Amino acid sequence: MPDTTTQPVQARFLYARTECLLISAEAATAMKGAGLETVWQMCLKTEQEMLEITGFTPEHLEECRESLRNLYLSFGMTIRGFPPRSDR
Repeated sequence: MPDTTTQPVQARFLYARTECLLISAEAATAMKGAGLETVWQMCLKTEQEMLEITGFTPEHLEECRESLRNLYLSFGMTIRGFPPRSDR
């Protein structure tokens, strides 16, 4: 079930590049190939959408889920103010 946050999320985490997460190079490459370059872009995707990315495996999903959990974030979030206007 998607998480909906109404509490302010620290923007510094959301604007971080996916390469900054503690994930495998293969997971980062698959996400980059799908145009996911920032943490906020990841958070807006559901787990199912992530698994539809070419080269992104269930193992990659688990490592990304853990990385997001460490930042108090998750897949499928609704984050007020995101995507930023310049990215809509």
